[in-house]
Amino acid sequence: MEKLKQLLQKIFKKPQSIDPEAILVKTEDECVNNVLEKIVNRSNEGMIKFGLTIKKNNKPTLAWIEDTQEELLDATIYLERLKNDFKK
Repeated sequence: MEKLKQLLQKIFKKPQSIDPEAILVKTEDECVNNVLEKIVNRSNEGMIKFGLTIKKNNKPTLAWIEDTQEELLDATIYLERLKNDFKK
């Protein structure tokens, strides 16, 4: 597993800066294309950090639910902060 992690780190030295042209699926919608690019970047970062795909991650279902709740709570806090910016 450690060797795979090292190999991925060599391949994806800067996973957050992929070439947008490398994404095979494109739409007419620039917003959708931006999201697709972010998904690819996020996947590459996860492969470096964890060394396996989401599909191969055998985390218990309850852990997936808890992780999702934490992510959604963070998103809710971020949205609340942005709402407050609009109220000013």
